[in-house]
Amino acid sequence: MTAIAAVANPRNEVGPGRAAEIEIRPVTARDAEALSRLLNRLVGESPYLGPEPDEQEHRPDRLAAHLEQNLSGGRGIIVGAFRAGALVGYVEASSGGFRANAHVVSVQGIGVLKAHQGGGIGHGLLSNLVLWARRQGKHRLALSVREDNEPARALYRRLGFEWEGTLRDQSRSQGVYRAEHIMALILKDN
Repeated sequence: MTAIAAVANPRNEVGPGRAAEIEIRPVTARDAEALSRLLNRLVGESPYLGPEPDEQEHRPDRLAAHLEQNLSGGRGIIVGAFRAGALVGYVEASSGGFRANAHVVSVQGIGVLKAHQGGGIGHGLLSNLVLWARRQGKHRLALSVREDNEPARALYRRLGFEWEGTLRDQSRSQGVYRAEHIMALILKDN
């Protein structure tokens, strides 16, 4: 796994009452317990993540195995944002396994705890993911985002992602169907 340099306060912004130091680095199997806690909290906090709170429990043993087996060899990564040693945000991405799609990195999930949003952590996570993708020689970074998640869509646009299409009724939450927008960033120098 390619190392990513730690970033202190990625956008040089600090919200009221927040510690300035954020460490952004790859999540490893040693972080499985912290990742489990984070993902289980995020599912309860955010309507935008895939499963509803009663559908999935993120177990540390399964996450450790996933980190060791599926994210090795440069095909994928989970980047974490740590504040005072606690994991407060993450982004997970992986690339295709065939020559036809090995150049594409797909974002599988991203989230920042509500109490830590608005201070540049999401921007820092994605900026580090872009850096990782470039170092891996990738050409395209793609993701989907729910139509009603305007804060995330605005963040992706600020980072250069462009809208490519809409998947109608792609997700369903609490009985309501939602469209998802496909967005991508072409890494032109790769």
